[in-house]
Amino acid sequence: MADCRYCDARFDDEAALIQHLSTEHAADELSPIDQRRVKGHTDSDDGGLPTGAIAGIGIGVVLVIGMLVAVVLVAGGGGDEPPLYTDDVAKTPSDFDSLHEHGLMDVEIDGEVFDFANDQSLIMADPYWFHFHGGNNVWHTHGQDITLEYALATLGIVVDDGGTVIEYNGEHYDDRDEDTTVSITVDGEAVDPSEHVLSGVLGASPDAAADGEHVVVTVERTG
Repeated sequence: MADCRYCDARFDDEAALIQHLSTEHAADELSPIDQRRVKGHTDSDDGGLPTGAIAGIGIGVVLVIGMLVAVVLVAGGGGDEPPLYTDDVAKTPSDFDSLHEHGLMDVEIDGEVFDFANDQSLIMADPYWFHFHGGNNVWHTHGQDITLEYALATLGIVVDDGGTVIEYNGEHYDDRDEDTTVSITVDGEAVDPSEHVLSGVLGASPDAAADGEHVVVTVERTG
């Protein structure tokens, strides 16, 4: 069953719930995540590509552009700041390469453990502002105002301000559902992902990075 958080309506599946949200509730009444869900549903109905497909294409384009810009920078070309992974977050990074810090991150969503040591789709999803270098779970930042919301977005995780609702891989997880637990912490404390700016240390080894912030994301669904 899927419950509407804005009224008492209940539905047999997520598709019926999203249809209800798009027809019975105004956009400004919905949370940012639910607005994205409705938009994806509407785009699909209009015959366009689903939001997830568009995002996948966009990621690929950003990676290609990122690699091209990297060649220019390495060659000494300089220029404007590199593109952001996404600007659809409360705060976006700035002042590229003015800061280079490190910490640790562990993510497990519904049984899927993110392999930051070996999975190339995670390691360099954002080749500039926030990424991993492989071999371990050490995160790297290259700029100012890199929020946890932005960092998670590079990994395909859309999170609400409270850090209790996320979307990942086409699935919707809400900590208010009795069969779902969503936990997003920094050094063991819950934070507002849209406001929390990551803070780390200079050392990039796992031992050194342990002195930076340790982000842990855990999502469990029992139903």
